[in-house]
Amino acid sequence: MENLLKGAYDLHVHPSPDVVPRKQDDLELARSYIQAGMKGFVIKAHYFNTEGRAYHVRQAFPGFHAVGAVVLNNSMGGLNPYAVRQAGMLGTKLVFMPTMDAQNMWDYLAASGAPIPFGASSKSSGEVRGIRVYENGALAQPIDEILDLILQYDMVLCTGHLAPEESLALLRRAHEKGLKKMIATHVEWPATRASLEQQKEYVRCGAFLEHNIANIMSGDLEIPDLVAQIREIGAQHMVLSTDLGQAVNPEPAAMFEEYVRRLVEAGVTEEEMRQMIVQNPSYLVE
Repeated sequence: MENLLKGAYDLHVHPSPDVVPRKQDDLELARSYIQAGMKGFVIKAHYFNTEGRAYHVRQAFPGFHAVGAVVLNNSMGGLNPYAVRQAGMLGTKLVFMPTMDAQNMWDYLAASGAPIPFGASSKSSGEVRGIRVYENGALAQPIDEILDLILQYDMVLCTGHLAPEESLALLRRAHEKGLKKMIATHVEWPATRASLEQQKEYVRCGAFLEHNIANIMSGDLEIPDLVAQIREIGAQHMVLSTDLGQAVNPEPAAMFEEYVRRLVEAGVTEEEMRQMIVQNPSYLVE
């Protein structure tokens, strides 16, 4: 198991600068991943396009592949084709559907008694609303143009914090349009949790299922359950990332290594693990 992280990517991690405290900044995180033998990571920020930050990481660490992402929250204009077009022109690789501003997310937070984030309920927010991608049997009007742009610029579609029925409608349309690079975001997280049959439907659309170490740490996904899903669905359809970076959590590189080791000890083969953390991510972002 030595050097099991060699060549691996973390496709979902939250460094600073950000609007909330983070464990490490972009450069600190890159150094830790390089020391672990990893090949790259995706800088995820809910409210900003991170490709400019990824560029500077690549300049600071030649050969290390930092990757930028944009999330279609209200700060980007929501389901805004113009933001997607400019992201593609800049070289941004991942396009996330709404996360913290998805109506599904606001509903989840309201049900749990948590506050709706960052001005969504403030008096100054005016017309700001939670974003739905799919409602009353139809996809939102800008979706087709957004998917066309993702395909044109060879970007990766990620479902973000959409409800499973929204994600499935989106992925089906993306599949119809010929998109090959898609990720169903943290399918075990409570706000976006998909049943096993829904996950299989995602896979039929050509999407990779993303499983996060943060959700193993929280108990939302137990290691034996993940091993069972790998056996039933197949490592060729999955990516394992951290979704870490929160100030209260341990450093992402250390936890990535720990949970990879634990999964192998639980019966995931090293070949399966490399499929999920090296080969599948490489296909998506290289």
